[in-house]
Amino acid sequence: MTRELRPEDCAMALETWQGCYLPKHRICPKLFHQHSFQDAHSLRQGSLFDPATGSWVTAKVPRQPPAWSAMQPRVGWVGALAATDIEVGERLLEEAESALREAGMDEVCFGSDPFHVYPGPPREEGWLIGLLER
Repeated sequence: MTRELRPEDCAMALETWQGCYLPKHRICPKLFHQHSFQDAHSLRQGSLFDPATGSWVTAKVPRQPPAWSAMQPRVGWVGALAATDIEVGERLLEEAESALREAGMDEVCFGSDPFHVYPGPPREEGWLIGLLER
């Protein structure tokens, strides 16, 4: 069962992240906390954690004032996703997208959010590309 992502989930969440991505895409606890909790754009009800697997997702929404002048007011982001298998990843992605839609977002993008981990999906991460293309 998923719940809201919390700071104390860092160790397990990073273990899942490191297992999902190539070594060049590893993140440290400081970046995890900055991206997940210190970013004013974080949508708490869309940033979720599955304690049974350590899988997690973050959701972001535009805030006022905007982080950059071209920021669209109704475009939200899935900022990061790490999942132990495709089914868990799909579920987390669906729940995050649902929370973003409930927050008034008309469009959902992956990456490129303020304080992003990635500027977009890394092309060499085939599992993620396959999941996002579904």
